[in-house]
Amino acid sequence: MKIAHAFGFFSVGSVMFFSPAVWPEFFWCDASGSNTSELWLIVNGMVQILMGACTMAVNAVPALARVVAAWEPVMFEFETADLRWALPESFFADLEAADEVSIALRLQQQLMAGHA
Repeated sequence: MKIAHAFGFFSVGSVMFFSPAVWPEFFWCDASGSNTSELWLIVNGMVQILMGACTMAVNAVPALARVVAAWEPVMFEFETADLRWALPESFFADLEAADEVSIALRLQQQLMAGHA
């Protein structure tokens, strides 16, 4: 049974279970005071509610756990600031590779953070 089917069972069971309380004029009693249609709706409604709820719990809880585990709440890309404008050209004169430039920028940021 899929989650949609389980939700259908749960919904129909809820309507069956609560209909005698919502529309009591449709459920008449005989002389002995027993009402089999009301009893039938309550019992079968409870069975359908339990079947739907258990199936939704078995199927939906692991799927929801996977979604929550894969969820990334912060979608920012953190990058180092470009400080080339603050440094003289002689600082970058001997550096040729992009990795060396990024290392130099990170070292300069660390030095500035240490003196601040």
